[in-house]
Amino acid sequence: MRIRTKLLCFLLAVVIIPLCALGLYSWSRTSELGRELARGAAKALEANAAGELVQTAEMFGEHCADTLDLLETSLALTVDAAKQLLDVQSPTSPPPLMPMDIDFDAGAVTDAVLTPIGGSDVNASYDHMVFHLAPGLTRQAALPEMRAMSGLTPFYRTLFANHKNLMQFGYVGLASGLHCAYPGHGGYPVDYDPRRRPWYQNAAAKPGVTWDIMTDAATRQVVASMALALRTDSGRVLGVAGLDIPMARLFLQSDLSRAWSDKIRSMVVSLGTQGTAGKPDLVIVACRDYAQTSRDWTAPVELERIESPDTAILAEVTHELAAGRSGVRRLSYRGEDTLLAFAPVARKRLAVVLAAPREVVVASARQAEARVMASTSGLAGQIGLFLAGAVALVALLAVTASKTVTRPVRELAEAARKLASGDFSARVTPYGRDELAEMAASFNDMAPQLVERMKLKNDMALAMEVQQHLLPGRPPAMEGMDISALSLYCDETGGDYFDFLEFAQDDASHADIVIGDVTGHGVSAALFMATGRALLR
Repeated sequence: MRIRTKLLCFLLAVVIIPLCALGLYSWSRTSELGRELARGAAKALEANAAGELVQTAEMFGEHCADTLDLLETSLALTVDAAKQLLDVQSPTSPPPLMPMDIDFDAGAVTDAVLTPIGGSDVNASYDHMVFHLAPGLTRQAALPEMRAMSGLTPFYRTLFANHKNLMQFGYVGLASGLHCAYPGHGGYPVDYDPRRRPWYQNAAAKPGVTWDIMTDAATRQVVASMALALRTDSGRVLGVAGLDIPMARLFLQSDLSRAWSDKIRSMVVSLGTQGTAGKPDLVIVACRDYAQTSRDWTAPVELERIESPDTAILAEVTHELAAGRSGVRRLSYRGEDTLLAFAPVARKRLAVVLAAPREVVVASARQAEARVMASTSGLAGQIGLFLAGAVALVALLAVTASKTVTRPVRELAEAARKLASGDFSARVTPYGRDELAEMAASFNDMAPQLVERMKLKNDMALAMEVQQHLLPGRPPAMEGMDISALSLYCDETGGDYFDFLEFAQDDASHADIVIGDVTGHGVSAALFMATGRALLR
């Protein structure tokens, strides 16, 4: 691997790895911070929503208490007025206008005074009462009571003028089977007998005001019926007075939970019914689901109960309501994770319950959480972009730096290759004042010195060759003797010397051998050796 590549990898590793680690840490911490903020916001909003639900339930409970007091007072006044009219009935008085239900059915009442009853095809007149005779009762027999009950018309007009939004019908059923109602309307079944209706039977059998959830015989709507018996001083039942409150209107005008979502269920529950465990069940006596049209007006309305697999939590709710305390609990209701807010209705064995699916209640919290997470995700994305840009910038700087650092090295390597190939003119341009610049200067100084040394080496080689020629080429030939000689110098030249001198040319059996050694080494010793040889020769 080239040094430039190594240097580049080193720079990238030293800079990018810490930068990436820092960026990832910042991104993870930012994301975690976003999640913590989102969870905190969701928790706070959920707590606020739960508090608002409880406050709504309490306001609803207070309104229910006031409304029930108003209705009970209206019903008590109706009973007092009816009893007084029955006590002073005068058969000799001229008969007032007393339309029968069949008159409304036959169209005898002008349409100008008729008003549609919401949710049904029945029209009613707020100017008249209506009378219905039970099977077996004749008009002639009921006429005295009809004259007496017709005196309730002014009372009902005043009552409904002020509280029409709460009540659909006011009526009195007498023990004789006569039934009178306001506002006047038709639509009664032929076999309708008030004495056989649950509201009549329960009120006649129990003291005080009774409540029943039933289907109205005329409109076929499910209504809440409030009834109170007309009793003599001796306790004999003269009849029963009642008020019908449509489920669509029962307390819903103050139901603030509609501002949340249609999925929130508003209910009025009764605490009076004992369950299988001897504890009061939460029986739903009023809710939107009851506000429907039924075809069979004689069939009883099946009342629901608040049930949950979280029995312990539901028992807490029942206990709190029995103690007269409001609150909110989280439990499973109708297969959903639900916040159940509850508040007792003052002076009544009733309570208001708001069942809100948790996902609906915390929808705003989810939206806030999504906004926080979107913001932190955007911030994390910006960190990622910054990190990518920083990595690219660092990589570019690393490449540039590696080129800058390795360029003198590359030039030195190239000059060295030229010098090795025999180009002694190769030179390197020094850059800066660092070690690489010193190396370049040393290289430039080395080239001329290398030329000089090459020249000296060649001269020494020539001197060695000359000196070798000064030594005998071969030893002399002597009978009976083999002679050989060799001189090896530690340098190219030296002061060692041997020679064979032949002073007697004709004497082949003799030879003069000279051996010499000049003190020292090198060229100076070689020169003395050559001088000595010349003198001897």
